[in-house]
Amino acid sequence: MYQLDGQSVAYVVGFVDSQPISVFVLPKDHLELIPNERRPKIERQAQLQKTPEWLVVYAVFDKNLVLVVGNATPAKLEKVLSSYGTYPHES
Repeated sequence: MYQLDGQSVAYVVGFVDSQPISVFVLPKDHLELIPNERRPKIERQAQLQKTPEWLVVYAVFDKNLVLVVGNATPAKLEKVLSSYGTYPHES
């Protein structure tokens, strides 16, 4: 576990199509780190944001904000993101 603003953050690294990816799982209240116009309006609704170096796909699942960061295609990053949402979570 890593810490961000004093909160525990899960961090997982891996590869998709030989491209490195990172998955971050943060408490839902970290949505404030995302500009208001980019925040997901509906739970489990994936959002895509491009940076000069990475693609970031993110969504809210139950009490968590999940981000997938990498250079794989947006569809592949969304598939990783949606796989997080297939597990049962406490509400």
